Amino acid sequence: MEVMISIIILTGGLLFVTRVYSTAKIAIQRSKALFKYSLLLEEAMFEIEEKGEAEKGRNENEFKDDRDYLWASNVTAIVEDDREDPNLNAVTMDVYRKKGSGADRYSITSFIGKPQK
Repeated sequence: MEVMISIIILTGGLLFVTRVYSTAKIAIQRSKALFKYSLLLEEAMFEIEEKGEAEKGRNENEFKDDRDYLWASNVTAIVEDDREDPNLNAVTMDVYRKKGSGADRYSITSFIGKPQK
């Protein structure tokens, strides 16, 4: 009887450790993916900021160094008091895999202004 109880306790402990390990592994994979997507989004946003002006509407392009991913930008004007601000636009950036599920899409929203002369 004591051996059966110890086997049950040991099995429960091993199941707990296995569950914690698998959860940690999934969290690490997700963290790596989010880090990669954030670096890719930063690269795409830098390209837009480097130009100093973004084309309004939706644009899509590939990354120079990583052809497995695409980025898309949606640029809209900031409207305040029923007037567009000519110096400031809202930019929503998406990054996603070319061949992948819709769940592999990450977004960031920022603002870009025209350079001051």
